[in-house]
Amino acid sequence: MVQHPIGSRLLRWSPGIILAVYALWVLLGCVESEWRPEWDSAIYILTARSLAEGTGYSYLGSPFFLRPPGFSYVLSFLFHGDRGFDFAQINFLMMLSSLAAVGIVYLALRRTEGQNRALGAVLLMATCPVFVSRFNWIQSDAPFLRCFSLRSFFLTSPSRNRGGASGPASVGRFSWPPPPTSDPWVSFSCPGWFFFC
Repeated sequence: MVQHPIGSRLLRWSPGIILAVYALWVLLGCVESEWRPEWDSAIYILTARSLAEGTGYSYLGSPFFLRPPGFSYVLSFLFHGDRGFDFAQINFLMMLSSLAAVGIVYLALRRTEGQNRALGAVLLMATCPVFVSRFNWIQSDAPFLRCFSLRSFFLTSPSRNRGGASGPASVGRFSWPPPPTSDPWVSFSCPGWFFFC
């Protein structure tokens, strides 16, 4: 049976179209302009402000040691002096980080499981209530997930059976924990698991 070239091209590009529509929905309809005080977001905001004001990595006037300063350091560049933080801007960037993680997970899974299974798994992830409920949270979770997904992408090798084989043949292509590597690009691609926690 000969497949129509337009239909074949549409089928090939359908995951990208679906993910692009999802990204537009998230960025245009889900970004909030106010701060959502969830979990440790206040700590990140206050330590970022202290870094921006030149008073060191401190929380309520005392040095802070519970976690590395990486995420707070990044947030400090979004502090606008007397105007404080623009939370719409921060929430938008957090959304971009979450969407980047979704895209990288799709690319990593597509290399081992094929297009259809990768899209199905990513749609489950992107619509998971736990994942969606953390939209607009100023947390290190989104940058961490993006870095972890990027590392997984570098550590996966393309499968010869891209249709998504089942059974023993499909086991081990995308494993946890990932195997060690001597590739310097992989080694330096994801120090974020420590930097952003």
